[in-house]
Amino acid sequence: PPTPTLNPPRECVRRLLHPPATMSKSVKAQVADLSRLQDLIKRDPAAYRDEFLLQHRHFISELELFTLNPSAPSDLLGPQLAFMSQVCSSYPQDLNTFPSHLMKVLEQHATVVSPALRMTMVKALILMRNRNMLKPTE
Repeated sequence: PPTPTLNPPRECVRRLLHPPATMSKSVKAQVADLSRLQDLIKRDPAAYRDEFLLQHRHFISELELFTLNPSAPSDLLGPQLAFMSQVCSSYPQDLNTFPSHLMKVLEQHATVVSPALRMTMVKALILMRNRNMLKPTE
């Protein structure tokens, strides 16, 4: 049988930026809502703290589900992960353990997670490192 080839990074990024047609409309709407909320948070973090905390709780729930079955596909975890990494500098007190927790999850499940989600995790870590949320020694 032919050996499967890994998708090149561009393909993984394209799938994250342009979700597949199989993604439900409600998931697409939630991703769009995250983008709008991210923009609003960057403009005025204090005004949208409650909405952020709600999304943070939802992200934690998704992450716990992911750790129970890391090989199962998750349509929302990638966008939520990108959202959390983008707004982490606005709420450093709430997300101070986020980078180390994400590194732990990635180390434990790197071999079974989908390439697109693994790429999203690494990009999130790079972004947080660039924003000094993650120490270079971690």
